Amino acid sequence: MVERFPQVLLMDCTYKTNKLGMPSLQVVAIDCFNKTFFVCGVFLKDETQANYEWAVSTLPMK
Repeated sequence: MVERFPQVLLMDCTYKTNKLGMPSLQVVAIDCFNKTFFVCGVFLKDETQANYEWAVSTLPMK
């Protein structure tokens, strides 16, 4: 679905809300009917620019 609707991606990162104490990055997208769908979720080592760039670079998009 993300390959078909890559125009809008929403990313939210919550910090230390899991038992590992790691930031959790969740990514959703919006389709043509204004419905959101889950794209991916990842635990980051820390909240650095390099980790965010890595997470965005691994998104399943063309």
